[in-house]
Amino acid sequence: MELAFFRVLQEALTNVHRYSKSSVVDVVFGIDAEEAFFTARDYGRGFPAEIVKRFREHGSGVGVGLSGMRERMKELGGSLELSSDAQGTTVRVTVPGSKSQTRWTRPADSASVPTTTPVARPPQK
Repeated sequence: MELAFFRVLQEALTNVHRYSKSSVVDVVFGIDAEEAFFTARDYGRGFPAEIVKRFREHGSGVGVGLSGMRERMKELGGSLELSSDAQGTTVRVTVPGSKSQTRWTRPADSASVPTTTPVARPPQK
């Protein structure tokens, strides 16, 4: 499961670098007893609305990368959601805990650990 998350995040970041032209990406990971997820959001040029609609409805209209990302998550019983506009693109990936071989647990001192942990952003110029 960890490898699938890594590969999907890797592809999402590759897409940001190749296509969005955003210099900033926010990545947030979360985990609880029911699911693990991550969200990657860039601030680039985004996808045209008709491509996002086609991807949501049919899983087509995009390159091999996004389709492969979706398939990796489906194999684990999870999902990949795509939203995009002129202000950027967000990819959200979720995998239910009961569908994976990993048992989702929080550390013993989980009261001090946030459910989501934002990755530090570089200062904007």
